[in-house]
Amino acid sequence: MKQLLTTIAAAVLLGCGESQHTTSKEENIKMVNNQMTKPFEERLLVALNKTETKFKSKQTGFLVDISFMVKIDGEEMMSPLIQIISRSIHDSVEDKEFGYGISLTFDDELESLNRFKNVNNFKDYHYSLFDESVHIYELDLKSDKKSAIANSKLLIEDVYLKKALDAEIDVSEL
Repeated sequence: MKQLLTTIAAAVLLGCGESQHTTSKEENIKMVNNQMTKPFEERLLVALNKTETKFKSKQTGFLVDISFMVKIDGEEMMSPLIQIISRSIHDSVEDKEFGYGISLTFDDELESLNRFKNVNNFKDYHYSLFDESVHIYELDLKSDKKSAIANSKLLIEDVYLKKALDAEIDVSEL
């Protein structure tokens, strides 16, 4: 089951599937309107608090997409680069305790993957291979929101070479 959910998350990152967002249109508009007025760290903390409030008691899986505008085949679209998911979904996690895990996928992004291999805590990530070409890295953060925020910002800036302020953050149920 964990592998299946990780596979689904990987497919969403690669654009192979459709994300089933439960965030209402009104919430999305509100989040986008606040996008440029609040720092990334504050917005991600709000999203993580929302997951804890909404999903912890229900013991339901969640997905926090951290997305950026990218050009694919000449078209601009939002694409998730980093996903924070329920840690219990990660293959490397044995318990069912509520918490956060970072999930990254790399397929043909060799430059980003090489930069990722040079981050300080690269060896802390659990590695798996999906469909013989998609590299999946997962980091169990337990319930440490500060670490989720710090790691996400590091990945955005040092691996993907983006500005954290430009990130869009969306929360949904898995």
